[in-house]
Amino acid sequence: MTTLTSKDRATFKRALLAAGVKTRNMDDIQLTNAHAALALDVPAPVEPEVEEVVGLENHVKNPAPKPATTPAADTGKLAGSIEQIIIDAMKGNATLNEDRVIDLIKQHANIETITHHNITVEHPADIPAVTIEGAHYIMPDLIKYLTINMNVFLVGEAGGGKTTIAQQLAKALDMDFHYMSALTDKFEYTGFEDAKGKYHRTPLREAVEHGGLFLLDEVDCSNAAAVKSLNGILENGIAVFPDGATFEVDKNKTKFMFAANTVGTGPNRRYVGGYELDRSTLDRFLQVNIDYDPAIERSMAKSAFIGAGGKESDLSAAYGWLSTVGTFRQLLHDRNILALCTPRATMQGAALLAIGKSERDVKTMVLHKHLSKDQLKQIGE
Repeated sequence: MTTLTSKDRATFKRALLAAGVKTRNMDDIQLTNAHAALALDVPAPVEPEVEEVVGLENHVKNPAPKPATTPAADTGKLAGSIEQIIIDAMKGNATLNEDRVIDLIKQHANIETITHHNITVEHPADIPAVTIEGAHYIMPDLIKYLTINMNVFLVGEAGGGKTTIAQQLAKALDMDFHYMSALTDKFEYTGFEDAKGKYHRTPLREAVEHGGLFLLDEVDCSNAAAVKSLNGILENGIAVFPDGATFEVDKNKTKFMFAANTVGTGPNRRYVGGYELDRSTLDRFLQVNIDYDPAIERSMAKSAFIGAGGKESDLSAAYGWLSTVGTFRQLLHDRNILALCTPRATMQGAALLAIGKSERDVKTMVLHKHLSKDQLKQIGE
């Protein structure tokens, strides 16, 4: 009967997770036969770049992605190398070393299998087409929603790029971008007249009067009554401002978006600063969940590494760190640990590696900074 020590078992499970292999319910024999598990669980390759075309003239065009052409990683060599490490450890010839296993995974894994999205928006003949390179994969759907005049509420974890997505949407739709953050009073968005009678304009006033995409960011940190006063503009299309000006909102020229970490029904254990918004306001928006985009996060890792002085020839360190962050993020989820592991961790870690910090030190500084000793034990650290 094949038996691993509890330490070796935990070490090897973490290494398999880094390779994308699910280890739940695997016994010691299955763990030992790593080559079979890896051969079954390596994901199919995906082409590195997909271009989608969105037409705004009459209807939306969205051709299917091109077929995948990128070759898969050489899993046979990887599995054989890992298996030999385990056999040596079981015979007492060596210690099962997590870093050695992970290094093998990074060496053999194909890091060019993440899909990158370039979105081209075709406008009527008098407006040039717009291309957004490295767009979030949800972008084509968001363009369609705004084109049919839906109000859109982006909900997602911190660092997911919600604000950037809204900026790119404005560019894609050939609109000015108007930004405001959490509101405490309605006059913050309607504007006000000072003691001398001078009216002070706001981004909302600009969007309503001249057109554009209006984003109210961190809306779940706003006063519910202040946000509710937007209902008339959103529903009836009538905007009244303190200087006496009244506008009928043209929804073909003015688009409305919210963005937040919560769904607007109050704080949760991860985002304790959120407030509850009026359900009548939430009902006027289409909620769209924004997940982390693997292609964008990979680009972030590369940019941070190169920006901190790292060499192109050493990019495997940045991409290896990206894998480490993904594994850690999954461990937090599996263990129900309420800590954040955002793409900011990817960027910070890649930059620290570029200036010569060891991966172990970077993990301590970036990934473990908000975890208790008990939580670190839960994830095997």
